[in-house]
Amino acid sequence: MEFSYVDGQAPIATSGDKDFDYALAQTLNYLSNLFDVLPGFTYLDDAKGKNAYASSANYMGRSDGTVLFGLRFLQEFLNQPAYPAAYIAAVCAHEFGHIAQYKYGIDDRLRGQPTVKRIELHADYLAGYFAGNRKLDNANFPAAVIAQAQFSVGDHAVDNPGHHGTPDERGNAVKAGFLASYRQRLKFKDALEAGVAYVQTL
Repeated sequence: MEFSYVDGQAPIATSGDKDFDYALAQTLNYLSNLFDVLPGFTYLDDAKGKNAYASSANYMGRSDGTVLFGLRFLQEFLNQPAYPAAYIAAVCAHEFGHIAQYKYGIDDRLRGQPTVKRIELHADYLAGYFAGNRKLDNANFPAAVIAQAQFSVGDHAVDNPGHHGTPDERGNAVKAGFLASYRQRLKFKDALEAGVAYVQTL
């Protein structure tokens, strides 16, 4: 099966900023090691709607799926007045969370609901787990930005199948994942299961 990124376009290998791409590669490597996943990563032209997403399909020659980040979505975060790199890391951590769900069968366990909320909040939980680990590594890491990033993309379309969670639910899921790492010091596989238990109460 041939993959269509947007209207049949090819993947875009670079953001156009070599220094940024190098810095982002460090974050992606950190996420790969932390979540024990190895997805491909590419930019795409998101002219029809700013977005980033994960696919379980292996389109970049990697074993654990593909993460795609829209260049317009990226630019929106680069224009943030403070901590743009942390906002971008939040998106990447959420999408790598989905890759981990695919690899370990978590997405199948969380299906069967009227909306995708539990799957999305579990990915937010894992983004929080990433933030907790980064905070342990570097006390100056702006972990609260990860929660703010997910809070900012919450929605109130609770009856829509694509509902991802309200702003409060998304921010709180990040906080719970952060505490699982920063305070409880859970190993990743334990955090995966703790995240499942957390979202199943919602």
